[in-house]
Amino acid sequence: MKNGFRILWLSLFVSGTAYASAFSDVPESDQNYQAIEYLKSTGVINGYGDGTYKPDNLVSRAEATKLIMTAFNIQKDDNFSDVFSDVSGSDWFAPYVIGAYKTGLIKGYEDKTFRPATDVSLSESLKIVLTAAAVNIPSFSGNEVFADVNKEAWYKDYAYFARQNNIIVADNSGMIYPLNSMSRGDIAELIYRTLMVKKDGKFFNLSANWQTFQSATTPIKFRYDSSDWKVFESQENITIFRPDPSYSEISVSNVFPNSAKIVIDLDKNTSAYSANQYFSNIKNAFGGFNQIDFKYNNYDALEMMSSTERKVDWYIYLDNSNILTVFTEYGSGISGYKLSSQIKSMLATIETVSNFTPSSVSSVPTNNTDSNTNFETLLSEIFSNILISGKGMQMLNKMPSKLIIETDTIGVGTGPVDYYYCKELDYTFKYERADDLILDKRKGKLTNF
Repeated sequence: MKNGFRILWLSLFVSGTAYASAFSDVPESDQNYQAIEYLKSTGVINGYGDGTYKPDNLVSRAEATKLIMTAFNIQKDDNFSDVFSDVSGSDWFAPYVIGAYKTGLIKGYEDKTFRPATDVSLSESLKIVLTAAAVNIPSFSGNEVFADVNKEAWYKDYAYFARQNNIIVADNSGMIYPLNSMSRGDIAELIYRTLMVKKDGKFFNLSANWQTFQSATTPIKFRYDSSDWKVFESQENITIFRPDPSYSEISVSNVFPNSAKIVIDLDKNTSAYSANQYFSNIKNAFGGFNQIDFKYNNYDALEMMSSTERKVDWYIYLDNSNILTVFTEYGSGISGYKLSSQIKSMLATIETVSNFTPSSVSSVPTNNTDSNTNFETLLSEIFSNILISGKGMQMLNKMPSKLIIETDTIGVGTGPVDYYYCKELDYTFKYERADDLILDKRKGKLTNF
């Protein structure tokens, strides 16, 4: 699969095609651009003599060990010890491998080998990076961390920490592919996100280059991933909605298995309750929820969370005694791991706007396709992204509607292929899940291609 594991990272895209100042083959549009730029600026990576970084090249266990030790300031050991049968004192990586062994970063295999030339996997990289970061790894007690990481996996605790802190985000199938080999771009992203989590003491925020939305009715603004989510604003509230692509969902009323929504409202607090009074009422009304009092941008706030119902609600008490209410919910389907990560990052971007004057709005989505859309422009964009890995679902989500009319479970050798039909465009698109790409298109509602 082209680009392999790299398509799993939630992209931090920046518009434009200008090349990064650090490496000629890492443009600003590269999904790992921010990570690579940071690691270059801090001296963790140097790249090659021709000015490239080669982000798609795979990383060996020896290379990964050196890179991780450099990033987390762990000293190599020049006093060679005959620890591994396949590591000799003349090997360039020996000081790093011995230093990593003595500090507990690596253990090697039962046959006393280290296998320095073997490609390092995500699960191996994750364990070494988090050990090097010296973070507190909680014990996972559930049945499944991700769709492909269960309670029997030796790295489950590391994967759980990574999930909780947005170091790793699952794809739409809930998968992270822990046995896949890591590319140079992948490992740069893994190290960078872990460094940021350790530095900031909180989860990694995915929203760096998401679209910003400023409300016309409520004194707030926030960021959201416009490739997956839509924003609806009315005089009553703001709804940020991620429809379920599996069921061609269009209504925000319900939460489907793979959909999610955030509803933001402003409670005028006509009873003039104090923060303590207001929060006490909420706690009493929802006694079964986990309750956390916290500060949000210096405002008193309350979080009510139900893990069983997949809901997190916020109540933020503003200076004028109004309460900003934020209700979130996501479905129980395979996309839940990704949706919860996105919701977490969106909540973290909410900001209040000073000197705000509300205006009238109609109850329509701000980034949805409507009857005035130029379908020729939309079709041209979709057609230009056919056979482009990692772009398929993003393009399909731009359509006014989509309906799976057939699924080929055998596919083209890489897994299931779905046939999506859009009534408004009157086109059927052949979509391959494994590489997230549109294979082909046909005019009309048909599957014989």
